[in-house]
Amino acid sequence: MAEEAAFLLYKKYHCDTFIQVDYLIEDEALAEKTQTIVNSALQKYGDRLAVDHFRLVESGTHIKVIFDLLYPADLQNQEEDIRQEVEKSLYGRKRYLSGDDQRRPATRAFPVTWLTSVTI
Repeated sequence: MAEEAAFLLYKKYHCDTFIQVDYLIEDEALAEKTQTIVNSALQKYGDRLAVDHFRLVESGTHIKVIFDLLYPADLQNQEEDIRQEVEKSLYGRKRYLSGDDQRRPATRAFPVTWLTSVTI
């Protein structure tokens, strides 16, 4: 159903659409810790990158880190490298992120997804 709606929106308005069907995690402390790690991973780009609409989503066996990433046109072909850098930072800090929370053991994955990549 969600994929059909996204396709219809793409067909009619020529825009990519994502319809959220996973559960948002409302743990503000975990979100803040995670966003700090993401921002640190992106620091080497200075103020050329901007993160917007940051959220965590419970997705079965792992937590998805999802955000919109705004970046200049000269970085347009480096999205995958940037994503891998952020994931590497998150994987290196899993114990810090999981803490004593048994719902999120340190072995869980933290894949990074950005739903909108807007070049400026």
